[in-house]
Amino acid sequence: MDTRAFLAPTCERANRASNINQAGEHNFENGNANIPNGISQIECINRVINMNQTKEHSFANGGANRPNETRQIERIEAMEAALNEIRAANETLEEALLRYEQAQNRANELSDYLGSDEWLAAREADDAGQLPAGLKRGVLSEDGAYNVLADNRETAIRMLEIATEVVR
Repeated sequence: MDTRAFLAPTCERANRASNINQAGEHNFENGNANIPNGISQIECINRVINMNQTKEHSFANGGANRPNETRQIERIEAMEAALNEIRAANETLEEALLRYEQAQNRANELSDYLGSDEWLAAREADDAGQLPAGLKRGVLSEDGAYNVLADNRETAIRMLEIATEVVR
């Protein structure tokens, strides 16, 4: 068997892995198939031996680089987990956005009610003890209702900020 033909594939992988021939030039003349220009067979053999000794570029098992395969598998698994996490977050957010969007009509209704004549009359009735004792009346406290509307606005601003970052 011709030594060059035997070494050429291994030397080619060694050369690519060590980035020796960055220009990607190959000499296919003079019987040096796939052995890069300017590299002798001896130098090619030495590079292959050196790379195998460092165990960074093992060509055992059909040329597979096991540490890279392991990192690749780990990376694929991590990205698969990210994919599933994003999918679940998107589904949850979509449901929440629908509820939030539907609540905006109620937020506008609440905003219109606060400070209105109807609201002032209800506050006066509460102050006079004319409303049932068990009636929830958080809406009659100015701070509680205004805080909910302020939180609603802050949530909308946060959604805009997040959306802006996502589309950049």
